[in-house]
Amino acid sequence: MAATKTAEGLIRGLCDDINQRLGAGVATLNYHTDGNVYALVQVSTGNDSKKAIVLLKPTGLASEAVDALGIAQRQFNPHVAQCLFDIDGSNGATPQHILYVLGNVLRWGVLVEQYNVDANAIAISDIAAGNLVGTWQPLPGRDVGAV
Repeated sequence: MAATKTAEGLIRGLCDDINQRLGAGVATLNYHTDGNVYALVQVSTGNDSKKAIVLLKPTGLASEAVDALGIAQRQFNPHVAQCLFDIDGSNGATPQHILYVLGNVLRWGVLVEQYNVDANAIAISDIAAGNLVGTWQPLPGRDVGAV
């Protein structure tokens, strides 16, 4: 399923905010092979590299919606933000890095899932049930992307 304009906008905003606060190039917008958009956050301090991935994807859609003429229609659907953190000892994300990323993502009003993995390199394939450590439901009445 391709990324929605909402997902692209939110991830782009997250990257801009992180880059403004932590330095240019810390967060980059990328596309996964399934078409969903994600942010790769990498903060290097000396030999350490704090890493995080924030994958934002739409949920609840069976197929692309089209009108009577076969033209693709804009879809408004819920999203899930899957936040993956590298917690590899001294090289992993610190509680401050985790809180900073989660704090920004929680404002979006989407379902947020936190995954932790203890590895030298993280990948989207690490977003798996065995690595899930927390889930936050959006507040009632919050639209996706509302601030």
